Amino acid sequence: MGGLTIILVLEATRRVVGSALPIVVTVFLFYTYFGQVMPGFFAHRGFSLTRIIDHLYAGTEGIFGIPLGVSASFVFLYFQF
Repeated sequence: MGGLTIILVLEATRRVVGSALPIVVTVFLFYTYFGQVMPGFFAHRGFSLTRIIDHLYAGTEGIFGIPLGVSASFVFLYFQF
């Protein structure tokens, strides 16, 4: 469910904003997954696909956390006035 939600959010972002933002997000998702094969300064231990999806889907910094709260409050302000 989390993977499907992430893909749907990327597709919705592509349709609303254009292709630049989803491409940047996809590059950083690949960096998160393939961090152990990066050279030198960019290397890190990498994260499993399960951990990435869990953090983005169920974490407070993910899709339903702070970003949704900020966007909902600004949308509310525009509808209020």
